[in-house]
Amino acid sequence: MKIGIVGNIAAGKMTVSRIFKEFGFRIVNADEIGWKVLEEPEVKSRIVKAFGSKILTSGKVDRRILGKIVFRDKELLNSLNRIVHPRLIDLLKRELTADDDIVLDCALLDKFGLADYVDYIILVRAPEEVRKRRLIEAGITAEEAVARIDSQESDERFLDIVDFVIDNNSDFRKLRQDCLRIFQEVSDDRSL
Repeated sequence: MKIGIVGNIAAGKMTVSRIFKEFGFRIVNADEIGWKVLEEPEVKSRIVKAFGSKILTSGKVDRRILGKIVFRDKELLNSLNRIVHPRLIDLLKRELTADDDIVLDCALLDKFGLADYVDYIILVRAPEEVRKRRLIEAGITAEEAVARIDSQESDERFLDIVDFVIDNNSDFRKLRQDCLRIFQEVSDDRSL
């Protein structure tokens, strides 16, 4: 079984993925794979050509520096995405062909054309102020948090493709209960 997890930054997608890992799923995290793609020689070369060597620290792409640049300017973000996304999408498709149960943490699942590669899609959402607070607690400045949140489209775009919605604005116990309910429902569907 393949389950896609969508939602905007700091909504709790990774936390939901970890809960599903407890249920036997392997996590495929699009962000983590994307970070590896940044270091592939051809991709890195194109990024340096587009953004300059200032985005490198000790020869590696410094995601924090790159993020400060691209999350303030949609055109620059689009430029980065045109470089990284084709390779990332190929790698995600490869992961999704595996036989094991996978939970795919991918905010851009719809944009990547991966909806047909998963059996179910869960939208994880949280109010903007909650997401901003989570980003700040993770070490991002308030200004950067707002820029990252503002760079994303509304959660509403997902409503036509999702099977389940989790409102992650309470505590972990409630979130885990919501995940367990969904897991039981999709497991029941699989046994039919």
